[in-house]
Amino acid sequence: RGRESISVPAGHFDTWIVDIAATDQSAWIAVAPPHQLVRYENRKTGILSELAEYTEGTAGSAGE
Repeated sequence: RGRESISVPAGHFDTWIVDIAATDQSAWIAVAPPHQLVRYENRKTGILSELAEYTEGTAGSAGE
C-alpha cells in the first residue's frame, strides 16, 4: 500500500504498509533488515499490536 515512518514503543521505523488480501488486516514491516513486524492492525476485531522492544542482533537467522 505504500511507505510510512511510524513511532512505536520500540522506536521510530521506516516501514512498508501491507494490506493482507481479503481481510481487514494490515501490517507495517520495517524497511531495514531484519524487516521486523512493527505494527499489526485487525480492523474487524479492533486489535492493534506494536513492537515494544527490539535488541539488534537478537533475530534468528533464516536457517534456524
